[in-house]
Amino acid sequence: MALFSHYNDPIFLKETSDLEARLKQLKTIRPKASESVQKQIDEDIRLLEYGIAGENRIAFELKNSHEPMYVLHDLFLEHNGLTAQIDYLIVTRKCHFVLECKNLYGTIDVDNKGNFTRTVYFGPKRFKKEGLYSPVTQNERHLELMRAIRTDEQSKAVQLISRMVGSGFSQYNIPVVVIANDKTVLNDRYAPKALRDQIVKSDQLIRFIREKNEAARGVPAYSDKEMREVAERWLARASENPTDYLEKYRELEREVRREQPTPAPEPPAEQERRCPRCGGPMIKRIAKKGANAGKTFYGCANFPKCRGIINVED
Repeated sequence: MALFSHYNDPIFLKETSDLEARLKQLKTIRPKASESVQKQIDEDIRLLEYGIAGENRIAFELKNSHEPMYVLHDLFLEHNGLTAQIDYLIVTRKCHFVLECKNLYGTIDVDNKGNFTRTVYFGPKRFKKEGLYSPVTQNERHLELMRAIRTDEQSKAVQLISRMVGSGFSQYNIPVVVIANDKTVLNDRYAPKALRDQIVKSDQLIRFIREKNEAARGVPAYSDKEMREVAERWLARASENPTDYLEKYRELEREVRREQPTPAPEPPAEQERRCPRCGGPMIKRIAKKGANAGKTFYGCANFPKCRGIINVED
């Protein structure tokens, strides 16, 4: 029986995301955080929700592609001390696609050296310009780690991974950076062609996948079973990301406590005075007559039955 439906709908072997788990953690700790840390948490929640929205947009494109493929979402790989967090790994009939999702806003410029710059406009004369770490470089490192994994591991089904190692690796393992925000302006006309060919908008992704598969005419196509075996092998190789994302906020809380002024010590409570005559409590008074007028003294609370006093120096 065929694994795919009549319409060849994609199969998601892994659909959950680490971003969703992090978002849930932040919403859990927020009520207990200090006010300044809550502001940082709110900003990070906003960015996480933005990233999740971008990845969901890509998932929508893949689910409605009617293309036979296996999809692994948010794959964490570790090998020889190196790690990679891959947004999407897509196994198709002929090619494997390593997809980096960027839900960027504003205008993205890529120059002739491959440098990424983002400009966000707030009005006719107000804008903010900043450099971005190249998502293309990030994706290249993901592919390097995948190649190292497949080179070092022994496999019985060598024919299923022949395209994952050796000289043909770069030809059939294709990196692609997907700009998920439809309103983002991408200006890459001056970028090197090899780099420009790796960047697409989300609505161009399925066409990109089809074109790359069509270009691999001399490559034998996977069967449904072989596609699933390759995808399941990568899924089995993945692990949970051990990063403790909450440590950042614990450190922020520690900094807040260090910056708070040390409260002044409470003045020591005055020792209760007792009457030297009857042992009763003494009350602070001010003399109104005589040579000691205006001076402070302690008189017995049992006055006039007891006339015990204690003089004090002003």
